[in-house]
Amino acid sequence: MALGLFAYTLAYRANYVEPVATPKSDIVMSDSNTKEMILLEKQYSGIRGEAFDKKYLEDMIEHYKSAVDMANLTVSQAKRLEIATLGGQIVTTQEQVVEYMKGLQKSWGYQSSMSATMMEHSTMGMTAVSKAFAGKTGDDFDRTFLDLMIKHHQSAIAMSRAASTNAKHQEVKSIAQKTIITHSLEVAKMQQWRASWFPLQNTR
Repeated sequence: MALGLFAYTLAYRANYVEPVATPKSDIVMSDSNTKEMILLEKQYSGIRGEAFDKKYLEDMIEHYKSAVDMANLTVSQAKRLEIATLGGQIVTTQEQVVEYMKGLQKSWGYQSSMSATMMEHSTMGMTAVSKAFAGKTGDDFDRTFLDLMIKHHQSAIAMSRAASTNAKHQEVKSIAQKTIITHSLEVAKMQQWRASWFPLQNTR
């Protein structure tokens, strides 16, 4: 399984574009978004050992798959090449991590279904995403994609923070660590684009 994570790391580095320094942005998380991230962190911080690993893999597989679904839209709908390129990178790397996590589930005898909480979160999230992108083109699509993917990445970071102390397996700790690192870099890049391209339009 270590080889799978190593392959994922190489794939990310091959597609990675070094972000330039991020200027001060007018974008701040809304109160509801901040509360959601705090609740996510608390939810995972209260679980330890194998129970953490099972839940994390179940939930993160679905979380990554929803990011891939969103990123796939950029191929045909993004106005800016930067967003289409980032979307392609997200699809490539996260599909590989999903397969790696599924392999871990199988090798450890874990069930492959997601938790009830994540199922509700995923269903509500994709319904909201479908509505958010409905009829969006050009600048409207690019701005909506940035707003939603920034929040989506921040959720993954919140879900991953407790893994370093709470996860049983080193493989899960490594996935969580790389999720925090790569997603933080991509959030910084997307926030920079958001501030540069749409400086007077804050997120809601």
